[in-house]
Amino acid sequence: MKVFDSTLVKAQVTVSSKDELFDKMVEDMYLHGNLRVRGGYAKAIKDREEVLSTGIGYGLALPHARHNDVKELKAVVYTLANGLEYDAIDGLPVKIVIMIAIPLEKNQDYMGLLHNIVATLREDETRDFISKCNSADEIFKFFENIG
Repeated sequence: MKVFDSTLVKAQVTVSSKDELFDKMVEDMYLHGNLRVRGGYAKAIKDREEVLSTGIGYGLALPHARHNDVKELKAVVYTLANGLEYDAIDGLPVKIVIMIAIPLEKNQDYMGLLHNIVATLREDETRDFISKCNSADEIFKFFENIG
């Protein structure tokens, strides 16, 4: 099972709010066939964000939710054309967003994936390269071996 799929990666997306961002990413996940229905998972993502921002700092956000409407552990990756105010822990705008859809029974797999993503993106140069990349294919090639 591959977590990253080339059809779920978009470069330099323009959004004006977290809600718009989440709606687009959930729609992509649904159109990919990984959600039984949109609504439950979309609500779970927004509810999770209300508890604590998933903007972990350094221009990176990892919105995620476990839900029974999720078929497989999958991630949607967006780079944002303009940084988005996200209530990140460091107060900086977010430029890279990786939304992770987690089936209820895959919590352990999710924790490993999260660790791999954060470890891979810990270097400033790596995040800078990804955030400025104009090619979804190039971004996908970077992520495809992470999960």
